[in-house]
Amino acid sequence: MEGSGRPGTYHAARGGAPRAGPGGAPGPRYLRAAVAAPAPPLSLLVAAPLSAPGVLDLLTEAERDARAGSAVRVLFTDGGLEALSGPWPARLAAAGVRTTLCARSARGRRLDPLAVPATVLWSSLTTFLGEAPAGARLWAAFP
Repeated sequence: MEGSGRPGTYHAARGGAPRAGPGGAPGPRYLRAAVAAPAPPLSLLVAAPLSAPGVLDLLTEAERDARAGSAVRVLFTDGGLEALSGPWPARLAAAGVRTTLCARSARGRRLDPLAVPATVLWSSLTTFLGEAPAGARLWAAFP
């Protein structure tokens, strides 16, 4: 039916512009083409406190990407560990983000294991970086 002139189809001779479907709404083929694919996987390393410039923007963008369907992982380490006592672990978990903390940094800063939210996994920087999928984006926030 491609280019047949029926509503909701493309007409190659007319530049491939979508035709309106019933009631003037775009046809089903146009809607399928308009759905964007999720962005490549994202790994975010947060080593800076939340008060550092750009950290909140990076976390917000990671949360948004996860809600849009991208695979997102976040590792909190060093100064970023302070975020674990706020709303970010719950927000990231609700968005489907795999959230981890660096065990070495947590021990060095004497972080109470009972104070870590259950949604946050213990890991290491080496493991976090080693598990990054091929083609993944890597963002980092350092002080």
